[in-house]
Amino acid sequence: MRPQTSLLAYYDLRKTGKIGKQHAKIMDCLTKNPAGMTRNEIKNAISARDVCSITGRIAELRQKHMVFVAGTKVCSVTGRRVEAIQHSGNRNTYIVDGGQEV
Repeated sequence: MRPQTSLLAYYDLRKTGKIGKQHAKIMDCLTKNPAGMTRNEIKNAISARDVCSITGRIAELRQKHMVFVAGTKVCSVTGRRVEAIQHSGNRNTYIVDGGQEV
């Protein structure tokens, strides 16, 4: 099943140093917040300088199938409805309109 293998692959990449420090911070953050987070919420949680650096790292993690866009939610930082990012280990949970999980 994907969730277990995704988590194992992530921990292996982290242990071997094949994942960058910022990638690791993002993955740790998403692992601790399984309901998903917006890019700005991630930026604030890991104390990144700007959201542009987070956006690039998330794109790279999406290409590696380590994170995915689970739907939309209202961002606690901006108050706007934006994409919610989740760790691929949470692939069976999707956020639908208003933050409800299904």
